[in-house]
Amino acid sequence: MIKNKIHILRYLFSFLISLIILLFLIFCGDVNRFIKVLSQVSVNSVIIMVIVYALSWIFRTIRLERTVASLGSKMPFKNLFKLNISGYALNVLLPVKIGDVARMLFLKAEGMEGDKAIASVIYIRLLDIISIIMLATPVLFIMTKESIPNWAIISVISCILIIVLIFVFLSIGRMQRLFDIIEAKITLKVTKGLLRVGKEVHWNLRNLLFKSSVYCDMFYSILIWLSEALTCYVVALSLNAQVSPLLIIFGVSMANISKIVPATPGGIGIYEGIIVGIFAIGGIEYNKALVIAIVDHLIKNLFIISIGIPAISTTNLKLTNLLTAR
Repeated sequence: MIKNKIHILRYLFSFLISLIILLFLIFCGDVNRFIKVLSQVSVNSVIIMVIVYALSWIFRTIRLERTVASLGSKMPFKNLFKLNISGYALNVLLPVKIGDVARMLFLKAEGMEGDKAIASVIYIRLLDIISIIMLATPVLFIMTKESIPNWAIISVISCILIIVLIFVFLSIGRMQRLFDIIEAKITLKVTKGLLRVGKEVHWNLRNLLFKSSVYCDMFYSILIWLSEALTCYVVALSLNAQVSPLLIIFGVSMANISKIVPATPGGIGIYEGIIVGIFAIGGIEYNKALVIAIVDHLIKNLFIISIGIPAISTTNLKLTNLLTAR
């Protein structure tokens, strides 16, 4: 009981950190100006944002459906949408990507083998990183070198190196043989079991990434992140902010790269700070850039939570179990 309370308090503390970061960003500017700009966001523009962002979830579900089919399983589109958005909702509410673990459990509950469920979630995360980098990298060459922050360049290069290393690891055909050799020399059943799962996940990821269907999956991934950027662009248009579409794409890409390391639930606070920093390159007023970032992120998170949390109730997975999990 005490341990459960400690875990819950830890998650509440991470939310508090997010709020502190947001308040810090707001008070770094002109609070009155921030409120005035925020009041300019109309109901009609919010409706358009929701519609545009909803498109990304159609693409996300199609991509998941294709991934599941490639792994030899078949699930109803509606079920895939619910389990997908439920996992994202948990990522918004909880730290350390617990939603990704939940998606694996959801898929397993739908009849998919455990190793294939793990491989599907990793595969989709890889597609996200690759597509974000594909959208962000050209901007580095288009924009002047002096205007791009060093941390943004380092982030892009680091992601590229990580992607290359992952592909090298997965392309090694003898890796399966190495798993067998290590497994044969280990006597502990738990370790043997983990190695066996690792071997199957490696095999399934190879099959997913080195099939021709990956190009279509990548196409849907790019559509997803263009929809994310378009949502942010609609916010900017509603405030008459003269933000270049390329800068929007780059800002949203960098902000989502920051979510790879889940420092706060859903990257709240950090996401907004990065967008403001990127928009400063284009000379966008601080308070206007902050309102764009907060409204953009808020609309997306509320959309996910309002649909994802009720969807969790239709599964056998208990939210309290995830809150108290180690």
